[in-house]
Amino acid sequence: MYLKNINKKYGNIDIFNNFNLFIPDNKITIVLGDSGVGKTTLLNIISHNTEFQGEIVDNIPRTFSAVFSEQRLLKNLTVYENLDYILKHRIQDKIERRTLISKKLETLEILDKINDYPSTLSTGIGQRVALARAFLYPSNIIIMDEPFRGLDIGIKARLIKLFYNMWMEEKQTVIMVTHDVNEALLMADKIVIIGNSPAMIKYETSVIGAQNERNLSEDIYKNYYSEIVSTFLQT
Repeated sequence: MYLKNINKKYGNIDIFNNFNLFIPDNKITIVLGDSGVGKTTLLNIISHNTEFQGEIVDNIPRTFSAVFSEQRLLKNLTVYENLDYILKHRIQDKIERRTLISKKLETLEILDKINDYPSTLSTGIGQRVALARAFLYPSNIIIMDEPFRGLDIGIKARLIKLFYNMWMEEKQTVIMVTHDVNEALLMADKIVIIGNSPAMIKYETSVIGAQNERNLSEDIYKNYYSEIVSTFLQT
């Protein structure tokens, strides 16, 4: 997917002006940037949820699922019913749907929460359900808008590992925005930093692998971290 000469305004304010970005298929691309720089707007452009000028060059029909910083689960439905809701329109067999849902919940270590309501779930557990929903939905791109924001370090680290394990099964194209450098280095195949107004790419690199999951050496990890932080200080 290639974003070509993208222009976007809010009122008289230019958010993007002739912005270009290549997003590799079946990889995890993470966009870093300060609050207000246009990260969420970029996700909305990619998923065609906002008007813009320019072109998205893509030869593959795209369907999207999403994970946000808040759960956005239907409060009057159980965990199972929330997940079944997105499957029943394409899979008629109830046993097949329950098998798929149970498998995802087991992978995320929350099968015991299958009959619970969203109001009874902790933030971390709720985000696991949101991840299950994104992976169950028949999409080939997953949009993630700061999905781990506000979580404790330990919960975040576990959730990232569970996400990565589940992603490895299907390897959808993932586009995630965050301001957390460590999240990016733990997950990304490609890192992009946007800054300024209108937003422009300040830094762009492919990542060999993540420190915990893909055996990135400590020295290389520190080099990436140093480069990224230095770029942030210049934006």
